[in-house]
Amino acid sequence: LLSFGIAGGLDPALGPGDVVVADQVVAPGGARYPTDAAWRNGLTALLGGQSALSAPLAGSDRVVMEPAAKGRLFEETGAVAVDMESHAVAEVAAAAGVPFLVLRAVSDTAAGTVPRSALKGVDRQGRDCPWAVALALLERPRELPALLELKRDGAAALKALRRVAALAGPGFGLGLD
Repeated sequence: LLSFGIAGGLDPALGPGDVVVADQVVAPGGARYPTDAAWRNGLTALLGGQSALSAPLAGSDRVVMEPAAKGRLFEETGAVAVDMESHAVAEVAAAAGVPFLVLRAVSDTAAGTVPRSALKGVDRQGRDCPWAVALALLERPRELPALLELKRDGAAALKALRRVAALAGPGFGLGLD
């Protein structure tokens, strides 16, 4: 199983578009799930000179929006980034006894605040909701600069993911190519 997508930065050294190939996932509650070392090494080899940090990734059941909360999670877990999906993938993989890997690109930095209006951008089925964001901005117009920054940084993360996918090929280093 591969968990592939964007993540929030927890390590202040990471910027938008920086790539993390997690060596483990720290689930809410503290359980740690190591990723498959052979797969991770295979992917890293395919990436060649493209930089990808191998470090822990934290899982969260909610969006980590504020720099202070990101800092606490960084200190508590040692994770360099956070997402809301990888811990579920890790749990399923562990229960099924199958290898798993996590590849994430940073979309919002440790110092950045995720504006509340951004939370309206996707519904429960994962569909874009631009009108909901526009309505939220009417209530919180001061969030517009942060929302535009998040959009720019998210675009950098998606560009990095496309680059990695092109380099990695269909097996993402698992040896299935």
